[in-house]
Amino acid sequence: MVEQSSLAATYQAIMQDIRDLGHPPRPMPMVIAACKHQPPQAIKAAYDAGIRHFGENRHQDMLQHWRHSKALYPDVTVHFIGQIQSKKLPSIVEYCDVIHTLDRVKLVEQLAMLRDDKGIKLPRLLVQVNLGGESHKGGILKENLPDFLKGCQAHGLIIEGLMTLPPVDQDPVPFFHTLAALAKAHHLPHLSMGMSEDYPAALTAGSTMIRLGRALFAAG
Repeated sequence: MVEQSSLAATYQAIMQDIRDLGHPPRPMPMVIAACKHQPPQAIKAAYDAGIRHFGENRHQDMLQHWRHSKALYPDVTVHFIGQIQSKKLPSIVEYCDVIHTLDRVKLVEQLAMLRDDKGIKLPRLLVQVNLGGESHKGGILKENLPDFLKGCQAHGLIIEGLMTLPPVDQDPVPFFHTLAALAKAHHLPHLSMGMSEDYPAALTAGSTMIRLGRALFAAG
């Protein structure tokens, strides 16, 4: 089990690394604790260590972590960072404050329906871009991004940024810079990129949201 003291020390070390990379003067990025497969005790340890952003890859884990406890942590922001099954979108919207993985027209239509027909306040939204063209990953292809963003706009959805997962067997740096260029071209302020193995490179490329699992929870 992750101990609060060791996790806190790891978190502070990561925050120092971020400052050493030049934040500030650049704004500090969101450090999102990717808590896939973590027990509720690890969530509490992370919260006690000062972490306020938590990322969920799986619907089942999201429910385990937040169905009965989100009210206990009113200052927490829950991010959904995994692939979305359309039938589970309503509960993702219920428990999550930010969705990083919007990537299909069907999801766009569902979100608009939840907002318009049910009066549900939507989470903040980012679009996942599959820059490596990998069939086993979610995300839209780079060439489809302009039309997809226009479709989101047509449905009244506000897109705040882009997210990507570079291929694991390639240098992530070119993918980070490509995503940053796409976000700039479309005037989107947020970039969700960088994980435990490559977050320094992602931050150097302009990431505003890094998703850390092993780097945090391997402590202790």
